[in-house]
Amino acid sequence: MIRFINVKTIFIFFSGILLFGCTIPEAPKTFAIIKTGGAKNITLSSADIIGDLIDEGCLCTAINRGFIFSDKKNKLIETGTLIDFGDGLKGSFTSNLTSLKRKTTYYFVSYAINSVGKTYSQIDSFTTKSPEIDTLIVKPKSFWEYTFETPPSNWKTNFGTWTVGQAPFGSLKSSNVDSLFNYNTLWPTFKTLYVRTKINLENYDLSTIKYFVGVDNGYELYVNGNFVSKGYDEGYTYRWEYSGNIPPTFLKQGDNIIALILVDAGGFTAFDLQITGKEK
Repeated sequence: MIRFINVKTIFIFFSGILLFGCTIPEAPKTFAIIKTGGAKNITLSSADIIGDLIDEGCLCTAINRGFIFSDKKNKLIETGTLIDFGDGLKGSFTSNLTSLKRKTTYYFVSYAINSVGKTYSQIDSFTTKSPEIDTLIVKPKSFWEYTFETPPSNWKTNFGTWTVGQAPFGSLKSSNVDSLFNYNTLWPTFKTLYVRTKINLENYDLSTIKYFVGVDNGYELYVNGNFVSKGYDEGYTYRWEYSGNIPPTFLKQGDNIIALILVDAGGFTAFDLQITGKEK
């Protein structure tokens, strides 16, 4: 015997199962997954930092993404500088940081926000470069204040009231020995010469400041009133006979007074100086 099945009944039966007994669960919502991709193109004052949005968070869409950076690791997220990229999809993104301090370590995180909340990468870092070569702060043939009169006791820390002359100071012209002796400002023999100049070290690493003195016959060097060095020789040997580091504790960021007492024992006179240092 052939039995006929009621198709309508079967349809209703399975519809009931779908409606009441087998509801499809909603996919769980999760935080986005993000990480940093390090830093590149690091210079004295700039760098590119990289973030990588790996997953927006299941069916959620990343609302925005970006970076937070600072030269202080402590409380980086709370107090660092925010760079917001706005809406974004999966993949890497890069920010170019400029006007950074030289020879400084910076810390950064990348972040992403979706409908669940905000999530951060691990903390990453990079260090800006430091200058590899010395810069001439006081060049040969610079201009100096000078006098042959015995100055007041505070002359090593003051500036701006004396006659100005260009180095080299000396008493000889047309020398084939060294251009140091072809003077721009006359320094008569047997006279004691007092010179001073002002330099600004705002952008320099104070631990790298060096002096180089060429003199016939002797000198005493002071920085901001502090004695640094002295030297004396009856004969001239080479241009920068005396050199050394200026103690950083004698220096300050900003203006500094360089002062010298120069003596001569006869024959002819000569003086010039240069100061070098690395920018920070």
